[in-house]
Amino acid sequence: KVNIHERNFVNFADCHRLIGADGTLLMRYGKRCGSDMLISFGATMRGIVKPTLNPSAPYRSIKNMLTPILTEFPPASAATATFLDGLQVMVLRESSDTGRGMFLAAKGGNNGESHNHNDVGSFIVYHNGRPVLIDAGVGQYTKQTFSPQRYELWFMQSNYHNLPTFDGVGEMQGGNYAAKDVVYDEAAHTLSLNIAGAYPDAAEVKDYVRTMGMTDGIVKITEDVTLLKEKKICFHFMTNTAPVLNKRGEIALAEGRILRYPDTLECEIEEFYSEGLNAKAEWGTENLWRIHLFTTASEFKGEFTVE
Repeated sequence: KVNIHERNFVNFADCHRLIGADGTLLMRYGKRCGSDMLISFGATMRGIVKPTLNPSAPYRSIKNMLTPILTEFPPASAATATFLDGLQVMVLRESSDTGRGMFLAAKGGNNGESHNHNDVGSFIVYHNGRPVLIDAGVGQYTKQTFSPQRYELWFMQSNYHNLPTFDGVGEMQGGNYAAKDVVYDEAAHTLSLNIAGAYPDAAEVKDYVRTMGMTDGIVKITEDVTLLKEKKICFHFMTNTAPVLNKRGEIALAEGRILRYPDTLECEIEEFYSEGLNAKAEWGTENLWRIHLFTTASEFKGEFTVE
């Protein structure tokens, strides 16, 4: 459900994007619990990640090498629409073939979840199994990762996710900072949620309804923001390849995708060094990019699309 394509997985919170899933273990697990889908997925992953000797789990390593490939099970076919209501995570695919078409994952939840980042209302977009708009992920665990200074790490902060800030104020950590009025529309393939409560009082967000969905391979993010007073509203979008401003209202992204935005917004593109992230291994580059789309107002209604 959260596998994007091959080793790529949805990587909200402290998850890594690239996972060497143990396909042979998954096949055995699927067989034990009677899940043909899990057996098929395990067989698919075994073809991608070959069994190796793991000194910390020698018995499992030997078991993996002795487990026959269950060839009678066809390659796994991914569901095109999934909603994990406990986590408030939506996953949409243009095609059940994971290597084809657009992919959108979006989340609600709260900022007090285990291993969380301040990312209520964030989302990621892939095309043909490759990243377009990203969640940067998590760096190597250090003492700071699980200290009171955790949210001083840039990749834990909402302004380094696909979320806006208001006069520079982003979301706040803690279980009380949460999405409300969360509605997954199975027919329309949309997730709508009010994320005003994910921001602290200093942001002065009165109401903020974000709706995320995909229709005919076009990702749509609809924003309805009302503030208590006029502020700089800045929408941030994260990429691992250099975006290019084609013209006002249109930005070229990876995979030949185009981000369209209201031309009333100003645009700046920032390249930065991903300190502490080990992005070279995760994304193939030590530098990442942020798109900043901003205006000064007390309210904003508009739509972003990736197509």
